[in-house]
Amino acid sequence: VRQTNVQLSLQKLVNADSIKISDKEIADYVAKNKDAFPAGTKQEEIDKQVREQLKNEKLSASVQKFIEKIKAEAKITYFHEYK
Repeated sequence: VRQTNVQLSLQKLVNADSIKISDKEIADYVAKNKDAFPAGTKQEEIDKQVREQLKNEKLSASVQKFIEKIKAEAKITYFHEYK
């Protein structure tokens, strides 16, 4: 549950709804990976799967970029208590 909450929060932070996949991107992916799809799979199903996969890849890249930006801008001070 906690991981899901973190994922949803990150998606909001990187504006996941703005990630769009073009028909050309799908066609290019399918052309390069046509052997990866089982014979007899309907084109609509292939397109749907590819669109979701490409969106997840772009989302992951956006999240990674966001995290790197936050790390670069962070000013962390460490305090250590000695006894």
